[in-house]
Amino acid sequence: MKLLFSIYLFFCFWTVAAAFPALAQHPHADLAAGDDKKIAAQKATDEKLLQEFFTKKHITPSKTPLGVYYTISKEGTGNKILAGETVSLNYTGRLLDGTVFDSNTDPAFHHTDPLIFEVGKGLVIKGYDKGVQLLKRGAVATLYIPSGLAYGERTKPQIPANSILVFDVEVLDVIR
Repeated sequence: MKLLFSIYLFFCFWTVAAAFPALAQHPHADLAAGDDKKIAAQKATDEKLLQEFFTKKHITPSKTPLGVYYTISKEGTGNKILAGETVSLNYTGRLLDGTVFDSNTDPAFHHTDPLIFEVGKGLVIKGYDKGVQLLKRGAVATLYIPSGLAYGERTKPQIPANSILVFDVEVLDVIR
């Protein structure tokens, strides 16, 4: 049984990596070294937009040293998730204006299975990978991810370039 589960997890990791190779790419990898000012300007723009959003919505989030903002509405139990552990999550992703671009809890997106991935392997965007590590099994949280920790200048279906992303996340399980 353990062997079958290991094969299943390998298949899940391979599928995520094969289907979404750009998720592992740094969002500014295609910029020249001289574009540091452009990156800094985008960070400042993101910060301004996030602060305006938080003020308007009366949200008081915490912030990681990396720059991911988050609120935890249900703490969960056990230890925080660590890199190398496998998580199973429900999620809804939306833009700062509220437009939902993906969800595994909404049948309209045609995939209702939990998202399963190994944390810290670069299988998802950096802000999501780091944000999940703030959580415990059973936690419910919202992650506010600046564009530089999401897709940066890259445009994705339903996600414009330089978009701040908001994810509502529920940790279903942690496989240690």
